Amino acid sequence: MKKTIIEKFAVPEKKIEIVYNAIDETLFSPMPRHIAVQKTGILGSPVFLCVARLEREKGAQNAILAMHSLIKDYPTALLIIVGDGSYRPQLEFLAKDLKVHHNVKFTGFVDFSLLPQYFNACDMFLNPTIRQDGYDLTVLEAMSCEKPVIASNIGSMPTAISHGKDGIL
Repeated sequence: MKKTIIEKFAVPEKKIEIVYNAIDETLFSPMPRHIAVQKTGILGSPVFLCVARLEREKGAQNAILAMHSLIKDYPTALLIIVGDGSYRPQLEFLAKDLKVHHNVKFTGFVDFSLLPQYFNACDMFLNPTIRQDGYDLTVLEAMSCEKPVIASNIGSMPTAISHGKDGIL
């Protein structure tokens, strides 16, 4: 955004201050996994989590496609997709079509106060977005719960993740 403002609106760089988004670290903090699993009922190994509004640009279809390859080596792997939206029927069809529907669980909408339990119940957080703009706080929430993150290397993701250090882009 800084680069765009400088280039398109001829605003001097010294007049721009970057303020990064933040999350509530008291809410999004590590908890023992067995407690999170008990509260969510999530059982699988490994467990991958994707939290998003279920629209095409959020990329949950990429996580489902990855499960198709992953379950060959990890048949008990589980992908939890938290959220709802107009793209959900297509995602459910894709999971059935790829025969991974037993390894993919759609929770629908989950109250914000319960999200930390889902982050703490997973082994890895996925943010497979295909959109360029926006800043997805779920990456920060997962990191605050000390979960490894794999995210698309587009948009604002490189401001939250240094590849190979804080996660994988």
